[in-house]
Amino acid sequence: MDGKERPVLLASVAAIHRGGRLVVPLVDLWVATLLPGDLPDLEFEVVAEGLTEDAVPPPAIAGPNLPRAYLELMTRRFWWDGPYNGLPHGRVVRSVIIREASQASWAPTRLAASF
Repeated sequence: MDGKERPVLLASVAAIHRGGRLVVPLVDLWVATLLPGDLPDLEFEVVAEGLTEDAVPPPAIAGPNLPRAYLELMTRRFWWDGPYNGLPHGRVVRSVIIREASQASWAPTRLAASF
């Protein structure tokens, strides 16, 4: 990972209808960044609004699970297909941080820092 920010316009990725919402698959946003790496080797942390500083950060999403994550086109709300166990389901997303899953320390790249 190169540690640089790669903004992606949410509206630049094809949206689909899912659960009565118009959403963009998070995996498609990752592809649009043209970042190097293989999906199984990556982790994705969703940074959402409305969490207090003392809140437990949401778990990272393993790359193979990324196809279960969506962002609503108009609201930027995060939706997860399945049990969300601490993920910011329904919250507005500010950014997504990507790191190599094998790295003990963060070397983040921000995906879609502004949608």
